[in-house]
Amino acid sequence: MGEWSGFFPSSGGDRKYKTAHIAAITDALFHSGVCQNDDLTLAPAGAMTAALGAGRALVNGYHYQNDSPLTLTFGYADGTLARIDAVMLRRDVNSRDIHAVVVPGTPAINPTAPACTRDADAYDLCLYHVRIPAGATAITASMITDRRADADLCGYVYCKFAGIGTSVMQAAVDEMISAVSSELNQLNAGTAVMTKAQYDPNGSGVDVTAQIYKCTKSGKVYALTGHGGFGRFKVPAAWASGDTWTVNGKSVPAYCGADVVDGDTIVAGRWVLFSYDGTQLNFSGGGGLSLGKLAQATAKPGQVLAGVPYYAGNKTLKKGTMPDRGQNQYGGSVEAGTDYIAIRDLPEGYYHTDDAKNAPEARAKMTEFGTAGKDELMAGYTMTSKEGLRIGGTLILSGNADTSDVLSGKEFYTTDPKTKKRGTLALSGSATAADVLAGKTFYNTDAKSKQGGRMADNGDWGTTLAPGGAIAVPPGKHSGNGVVRARGVVFSDFSSIIRSAAQGFAPGKTDIGADKYILGITNADMHHYPGDGTSDPGEMWAIWLENSHTIGVSTNNGTHPYITYNYVQL
Repeated sequence: MGEWSGFFPSSGGDRKYKTAHIAAITDALFHSGVCQNDDLTLAPAGAMTAALGAGRALVNGYHYQNDSPLTLTFGYADGTLARIDAVMLRRDVNSRDIHAVVVPGTPAINPTAPACTRDADAYDLCLYHVRIPAGATAITASMITDRRADADLCGYVYCKFAGIGTSVMQAAVDEMISAVSSELNQLNAGTAVMTKAQYDPNGSGVDVTAQIYKCTKSGKVYALTGHGGFGRFKVPAAWASGDTWTVNGKSVPAYCGADVVDGDTIVAGRWVLFSYDGTQLNFSGGGGLSLGKLAQATAKPGQVLAGVPYYAGNKTLKKGTMPDRGQNQYGGSVEAGTDYIAIRDLPEGYYHTDDAKNAPEARAKMTEFGTAGKDELMAGYTMTSKEGLRIGGTLILSGNADTSDVLSGKEFYTTDPKTKKRGTLALSGSATAADVLAGKTFYNTDAKSKQGGRMADNGDWGTTLAPGGAIAVPPGKHSGNGVVRARGVVFSDFSSIIRSAAQGFAPGKTDIGADKYILGITNADMHHYPGDGTSDPGEMWAIWLENSHTIGVSTNNGTHPYITYNYVQL
């Protein structure tokens, strides 16, 4: 590098200094470390935090200052192992600053503190070690170990040259920092001359800034004269189709973006920027559509959705007028004399009428449309009706039959249209037609063979029997309310004169009727009637029952018995 000195006033920008120059000088004079022993103290601040006190430090010649307590937060303690965290003062090359940072350690049975990072990107001064016991919930003073006095980890600032007063050096440094800060402020404010390191870091010379070129137009040729890979000029005349370009007498093509440069870029009286690599001109701009490109666009307003802006043909912003039908459905009707139906449920896209103003149709054969109503179509499914409308089903299966309720071998659905079930019910009846009432039907083993009953319905059938009588009960159904009765015995005294057929021993008989049944004779009295109006006791030889309803007697001559008997009315 040879000789170097500084810092001197600049004359026309001939003395330019970097911050690294200042840091290098400071670092050559002073050791890195904390400036005073009461600078940057550390105290607990509640929970897992600690406060870093005010103070100054130097790190590799760069100055650090904290003017108020700075809260540092430590991570949560490990549940079973202790660790040691380090409070570092870090110079970060990439972020271009110095800041305090907590570097966490690794939990271990015998934990060790993190090492300082000291490389091309960062340089650490370790201020404190903080031991975090297992399960700790707050930072305490007993956890903090001061490492500021450890020259290997941090140390204090002192002069590297013996015999030089630190107060003199400090004043010199302060003055230098003040001067540099003033110049840097001027650079940031734009009041100082820009350094070459800023405007030309690669030493590109005139190619770094836009050089002014001279431009003339003769006929169809624009002629540029000048130097530098990056230039600008004022357009002398309007561009026309077929114009060409030369640079310092050399014919070259000219572009703007992806297109050949045209009147969109070259406008009379306008300044334009370009780059030139010795073979072609590339004008700044592009990314838009040229008139040539727009001329290729032929869309008409009726072909663009209503309200949507677009360009076509030229640079005039247009808006489309094509209706947006959205999801509206339009029902059609069957065309006369055909088996087709016109529908308006068309796929998304552009449609238009013909010269006769007929609307477009999408046709499908009538056989491709469903005839079911929405209450006949399963809920969740759709179909196209014969009117051309998409309808959704509302039918919900609500069957509650079990497999045992449905004949074996038959399939059925209950509530899920996708789950088919198979019945297990088997008929095992043994009835015959004689076992089932006439007029009623039944099945026994064949579900497809219905049979009719033949058994009579006798209802409340009943009868009355004579004593000792019997009757056959008719076969069939009886209601249970019919009654079979025997006639009751009627006790009734009955007196009658039974005369003999002739006097003497000739017997006499009296038939009281076949509808009566004589139970027995209760009294017999015989009198003699001489014919003079008187009666005398007579003689009766015999009394007998000829049959169930006839009484016979045998008496003496001229006697007439009175017989009293009981009977049953049949």
